[in-house]
Amino acid sequence: MLGLWGRKKKSEARRSAPPPPQPSESEKGMLKRALRLIEEGHYSDAERIADTILEANPHRADAMGVRAELAAELGDLKGATQWFDRALRADPDNVDYMVSKAAVLGMRGKHRAAAKACDEVLRIDPGNWSALGEKGVALNGMRKPDEALQCYEKVLAADPGNTAIIVNKGVALMMKGMYDEGIACCDRVLSDDPRNVSALFNKAAA
Repeated sequence: MLGLWGRKKKSEARRSAPPPPQPSESEKGMLKRALRLIEEGHYSDAERIADTILEANPHRADAMGVRAELAAELGDLKGATQWFDRALRADPDNVDYMVSKAAVLGMRGKHRAAAKACDEVLRIDPGNWSALGEKGVALNGMRKPDEALQCYEKVLAADPGNTAIIVNKGVALMMKGMYDEGIACCDRVLSDDPRNVSALFNKAAA
């Protein structure tokens, strides 16, 4: 499931937009429960909660975000992109949705668009490690391993144990022909998590 990160300041061009509707405490709880239901595989129940809230207020960005997460979990990546776009129209400066949209674009093979979305986040919040990581993935997809490695090193300086970034760093190293170093990254992850699917896959592909 896509991870969400904190909001940052609004860009100058968007300050005239009306603030997004603020959820009541009960609605916040309902949407948190919907996200848990997605993680547990209870997709219909999660969809029903989000849609009930959207019926009462069609402009609720957080409910749209739940629908985007659900679509991504179900493999409907185009639908997830559309839901994140809707959420961003309702709450234009929410970097959580920007990063999650970038992740979905990357899954769809739209690496250039994903990198552009990450750059928008980094313009607002230069220290957003999630955006840096997603940008690295996009750069890997664009066959730019040197630039990807720069992103990964910045993330690992702040979060040395980030297993997803360590594996992706290994992929970038392998793209450069540095197979031993790339495999070492995968082995580092597998030493703590022997069943890490991404590390196993990329090590086997080396």
